[in-house]
Amino acid sequence: MFKYILVCLVPFFLYAQSGVLLRVIDGDTLLLKTQEGFSICQASFIDAPEAIENDKLDRELRKCNISKEYALSGGEASKEFVNALLQKSISYSFEITRVLPNQNPVCDIKLPKKTQPDLHPRFSEVLVENGFALPYIIHADEKREEELLKIAKFAKKEKRGLWKTHHDLMMCLVYQRYSLRSLRE
Repeated sequence: MFKYILVCLVPFFLYAQSGVLLRVIDGDTLLLKTQEGFSICQASFIDAPEAIENDKLDRELRKCNISKEYALSGGEASKEFVNALLQKSISYSFEITRVLPNQNPVCDIKLPKKTQPDLHPRFSEVLVENGFALPYIIHADEKREEELLKIAKFAKKEKRGLWKTHHDLMMCLVYQRYSLRSLRE
């Protein structure tokens, strides 16, 4: 009986899938071809700067004293890092952790062992550790939240990625998220 109840409590969308990478849309968004069709997958637990003009970029710029060109160049640098990290036409496994209101899945993407042997096996952690994304920990469990924040502090201290080239952009994004207050120092 207990096993049956436990199974019923697990959300239906937490299941492993795989998809072939067709395109990197921006630093935290990938277009994958799955068995069910095409999927625009938003990476779980991270937020990378925007690489294209959209409403989110406009909202962020209203709160910061940075130019649109500067912000977009940071987003483009994040996208370029992902393009160098991942290979198109390769299959990546992922778990859907939730679904956004626009019906796009939020995916916890696993990296093949040969991709980044010295780093973390998850796409999200690799981007944060290399300084091309920030933790978005609202939906993360406590252990994952602590790990992502620890990695982000290290990336900031070591001036990795955008922490070196777009420090003002990263700090702007940090100050907009209460959950990242530990990165403000």
